[in-house]
Amino acid sequence: MQPYTHIGNRYATPTFSPLDSNMIAMEKYSGYLLIYDIGKQELVYESEDLGFITGKPDWGENNIICFPNLQSDLVYFLDIDGFTLTRVSLGSTKYTEWLNDSTIIFFQDGGRYGWHLLTYNYFSGEVATLVADAGNLLTSTDSYNKKYGKILIATEANMAYYNIFTNTFHDGPYSGSTEKPLFSVWHPRGDRVYYLKSSGFYYYDYTTESEHSIKESCDTRYYHSFDISKDGNTVIAELHQQWIDKAPEAHQYEEINGMWNYYNTHIVTFGLDGSNEKIVLEGVLDK
Repeated sequence: MQPYTHIGNRYATPTFSPLDSNMIAMEKYSGYLLIYDIGKQELVYESEDLGFITGKPDWGENNIICFPNLQSDLVYFLDIDGFTLTRVSLGSTKYTEWLNDSTIIFFQDGGRYGWHLLTYNYFSGEVATLVADAGNLLTSTDSYNKKYGKILIATEANMAYYNIFTNTFHDGPYSGSTEKPLFSVWHPRGDRVYYLKSSGFYYYDYTTESEHSIKESCDTRYYHSFDISKDGNTVIAELHQQWIDKAPEAHQYEEINGMWNYYNTHIVTFGLDGSNEKIVLEGVLDK
């Protein structure tokens, strides 16, 4: 039998503001959206319990954050100017991301008709279809480049992408990898994709058609979701840590051999080359 897992504060899905790289949005497990100033190291906003947030929040140039909740079929919009929260029902939604200042793109479950790639205008409420049968896009790791209109379609062998502006698919060169990326973000220049695998943090260069390792992970210390600052120089990531240690005295009788499997997360920043990693928000174990 495995030791009991004791989870502390879990911070997830950090996202930079495109207007101020000191400001980030993220989820506090489970279901609270936070706005945090990493420069001042202070909490700016914490939402009510919104339920399980199923996708990385996307902070638009319009200073509005959008994110989905698959359990309730709702998409949330948080207007930072006044912290006004709006809920919109768009059906079973896989992820949301700003296409421009007024419109988001999102995947919607069409039941037996498969998934569709749609747009929703935040101001008019208009919904339009971009790709009626987007099943082949669901190998995507939900990474969209706003400037170049590219959605990554990362498979085990082919770093292909779909161009939303021209409505065309582009086969990528063979990546040399046998492991599909778990989470990815386009570099603002549009020529590289940065992504995570179980073995660490990587990027794929479309110019040289090559994969590069940046940071390694292991079973007890690994990265999860992340974002890249608008200037393309800094990564903010969710760092998971696990360890086994003695359980508190009050719980000794409950546990196998008196041990607990401790688990928490930190929010960290580092350079694109993996250097200068530092904790900007520390996960603290519940007592």
